[in-house]
Amino acid sequence: MFTSSNVPGGRVRAALIPASLALFAIAVARPAGAQGTAASQGFGYPTAQLGSRAAASVGAFTEFDETTPLNPAALLGWRNAGLHFQYEPEFRTTEAGGSTIRTAINRVPVVLAALPIGSRAVVALSLSSLLDRTWSTDVVDRRLVGAESLYVTEISSSDGGMNDIRVAGAFRVGSWLDLGIGAHAIVGLDRFNQTVLLSRTDPRTTATASTEFSPYGQSADIRFSGSALSLGAAIRPYRGVSLALSARRGESVKLTRRDTALATARVPDRVGVGLAWELAPRTIVAGGADWTGWSSLAAFSTRSKPQDALGLSIGIETPGPRFAGRALTVRGGFRHRALAYDAPTAMTAGVPTSFEQVRENSIGLGLSAPFAYDRALIQVYGQRALRSVAAEKSFTIGVGVSIRP
Repeated sequence: MFTSSNVPGGRVRAALIPASLALFAIAVARPAGAQGTAASQGFGYPTAQLGSRAAASVGAFTEFDETTPLNPAALLGWRNAGLHFQYEPEFRTTEAGGSTIRTAINRVPVVLAALPIGSRAVVALSLSSLLDRTWSTDVVDRRLVGAESLYVTEISSSDGGMNDIRVAGAFRVGSWLDLGIGAHAIVGLDRFNQTVLLSRTDPRTTATASTEFSPYGQSADIRFSGSALSLGAAIRPYRGVSLALSARRGESVKLTRRDTALATARVPDRVGVGLAWELAPRTIVAGGADWTGWSSLAAFSTRSKPQDALGLSIGIETPGPRFAGRALTVRGGFRHRALAYDAPTAMTAGVPTSFEQVRENSIGLGLSAPFAYDRALIQVYGQRALRSVAAEKSFTIGVGVSIRP
């Protein structure tokens, strides 16, 4: 997910040992969230658990997408047994303290396998990312350590987050109604590492790593375990019009470290609604709204507090041009939403003094094409997001492959 720099150690001058230890204590005492990007505060960035169709429209088709593990009633879109897999790297740019921090994150947001039972029921197993806390920063500063002015490099990184394992089923009640139910296991691991390096020369301008001072570091592994239940429905009241609803009720979730329970909270509740209207054959306009009760995770946080978040999106799906004898489908959309956690907006002596909930505006565009006699569907999409704190920008590209033998 990321790469941490390893700097060879050497002898430490006795006169600098106490000052170096004090400096390291100050560095590691800083809030972990402040080391990352604006989107990854607290326990991570909410990826929204979007499948390929929903991701291309940045959420507009969330409630109707059979590859999105949120509305279990949408599973009836799997007419044959199949497997879906996505790969989704994100590239972030954040302005912090007059510096530009660039972060690359490799993510597998959704993996799903579905099996129809007869012509009116489907069961499925999925793994998706609920909160992603993968980031790394490398900050260089010049500070007074003992009697010397040294360059201090702080390398911080986090890998992990909360994952959602769902077992779900859907049943077609009639020509106008589909119902679904899902059971969720919320699991995860957050691995945090921090290393402090000292040097007399600026590491940004020299290719030779200093071996005069030994690096100091710490690491921590935090695990999550909890559960939730979800319900969903898809209603077709008129020809060409579809309404979809879903809800998730969270149960308790525990945070542990080295088999010791540190805190107990509750998996965030979620409510979503979507409306789709087929304007012309295969041309569909859709809109969606979802609310997530992230504040139920407050017991896990100290400085960066989780906040409930509302998201709104609108998008379109329409036939595209033919390419290599295949009919393409084009999707696009716009989304405005609040993210799960506050981010620091002011610092005093390196300590955050004020926070603000991060808000995100994003646009998306995607293409899909069938292959192998319609037994495989490849979907490619891109998203551009602007966030309200630290002038953060991100560009996400994604590839989804659905195989239906």
